Amino acid sequence: MPVLGWVGIGCGTLLVIGLVVMFLLVGFCKRKVAEFAKNPEKLAAELIVKANPDLTLVSQDDAKGEMTIRTKDGQETTMSYKDISKGKFVMRDANGNVAQLGNADLSKLPAWVPRVPKMKSATSSFQNQANGKMSGLYTATSTESIGALEAFFKAEAAKHDMSEASPPTTASGSAETRILAYHGQGRQLNIVVSGKPGEDVQVNVNYEETLR
Repeated sequence: MPVLGWVGIGCGTLLVIGLVVMFLLVGFCKRKVAEFAKNPEKLAAELIVKANPDLTLVSQDDAKGEMTIRTKDGQETTMSYKDISKGKFVMRDANGNVAQLGNADLSKLPAWVPRVPKMKSATSSFQNQANGKMSGLYTATSTESIGALEAFFKAEAAKHDMSEASPPTTASGSAETRILAYHGQGRQLNIVVSGKPGEDVQVNVNYEETLR
């Protein structure tokens, strides 16, 4: 399979918020929060590879912050945890052709889903409608502070009559991580905000709405 074909198959699994929220909020909260805070980029990259049956983890180098992966057609490439976690996949085929994924289209986001303030970039997005529900997620970076982002999302949820599903979860390590959850009016928001001092904050927004 050519590189572009593989990227098309894998694009949904590049959206780490769905995976991270699933592991953090369903049964593994304390342990996974600690792992995510210690090295969020590594955990994100591992979850992406494990979730995609077309990818195999060949090796990891924590010192360099890289992993080598193999696609089902036998191509191997080495990428940084950081690039994988942000959806910036770059694959090179045998002929030297390069395919890259790293920009998101947020134009189809429902009006009730908050857009990240002071957004610097949006790196990945996905939306799906099935079984009477619409769900989606997007990943972005922001120059806003973590505290200000938490206050923003809480205010935006309140505008749509959504309340906190659980108290915010905070963990610290190499990065500070906050996990926010809101629900109401047949809607849910799960948000992971993570950042290191002096760096842009990474924001992952997962949303779901029961269609009427």
